[in-house]
Amino acid sequence: MKFTVFEQIKKSLESVKRYALGEIGNVANATVEAVEEIAGELNQKADKPQYYTTTIPVEGWESDNAYYSKYYDIGVEGITENDRADLILLQQSIKTAGECGFCSITETLAGKIRVRTMTVPTQPLTAEIILKKG
Repeated sequence: MKFTVFEQIKKSLESVKRYALGEIGNVANATVEAVEEIAGELNQKADKPQYYTTTIPVEGWESDNAYYSKYYDIGVEGITENDRADLILLQQSIKTAGECGFCSITETLAGKIRVRTMTVPTQPLTAEIILKKG
């Protein structure tokens, strides 16, 4: 009789163990599914930046009354005023950019990125643009 009680206890504990392991597995699966869903949503929201290399010519500049009064519009399909464009001048253009008073801030408008200078550059400027959708 002594062994029968221990056998019953052992079977009960094994049953509890199977139940607990099953529940832990269920929780683990639910956690993995939730993390995958969140990761998918974050990937959709976080658009990856687009990279462009462009040459800004010496022709086609316009003027207005802003402090940096000369501007050139770089056409970019699909860009809006809510987007952000970072412009990085390439090494060969830095001297010319300094000479013309190149503004380090860009403006994004519908279909274009506007760059500004104090005077029209005397040589074309080559730059990399990093476009981030906003």
